[in-house]
Amino acid sequence: MAEAPILRVSGVTRRFGGVVAVNDCSFALTPHRVWGLIGPNGSGKTTLFNLLSGVLAPDSGTIMFRDQNIARWPSHRITALGLGRTFQITRLFRAMTVWENMLVAARAADATQVAARAAELIDFVGLNDLRDEYAGNLSYGQQKLIELMRILMTEPDLILLDEPFAGVNPVMENKLVDLVHALLDQGKTFLITDHEMRLIMGLCERVLVLDYGELIAQGTPQEIQRDERVIEAYFGRGRESFAEPDAESS
Repeated sequence: MAEAPILRVSGVTRRFGGVVAVNDCSFALTPHRVWGLIGPNGSGKTTLFNLLSGVLAPDSGTIMFRDQNIARWPSHRITALGLGRTFQITRLFRAMTVWENMLVAARAADATQVAARAAELIDFVGLNDLRDEYAGNLSYGQQKLIELMRILMTEPDLILLDEPFAGVNPVMENKLVDLVHALLDQGKTFLITDHEMRLIMGLCERVLVLDYGELIAQGTPQEIQRDERVIEAYFGRGRESFAEPDAESS
């Protein structure tokens, strides 16, 4: 028997003036998997992430998470329900230490419990030596690790990763991949958008493809790489290759 979706998006549309950034988008994510979201620059990936996480509200459609329509909920309510999200550009408090960044993200009220969880997560990514370092002094890859650990302080079941591999070196890429696998084993579900196609195709079990705000394909990495609509979207109109970086406004 198939598992019920952890997230079901139905007919979601978002316009900015006369521009339709996401158009009648529908899909469902089954839990305990790593899902990918790809598409050329300007295809609507970041807008869709903003809609799922409450940064934006859709003009129409529903976003069902844990049997609740979260389509017009504020971000903090969505986070409290169990959906966490990172951003392309890290949003750590640069003038706070790693430890302080972890503590301020916690949902639990018990100080002892919060401190224990923060210590556990910092140890989990091997950054104990940087616990008292200011976040602004960390490398970009280290900041991405801490941002993900900070999301885990909210105890999410579904995690949206927005360009986690952009701007990090190969060693950190491997560390992030291992971390996703470890969290998957703990029961987490991921939706990842990135332009590092080698990593997306190797990491994700299923991939969604957006183009001009519309979902044009979904399937296994092998199916996506053979799909003529996807090939056309990336290469048929003189647009960028699979491996080029995305823009913040995508």
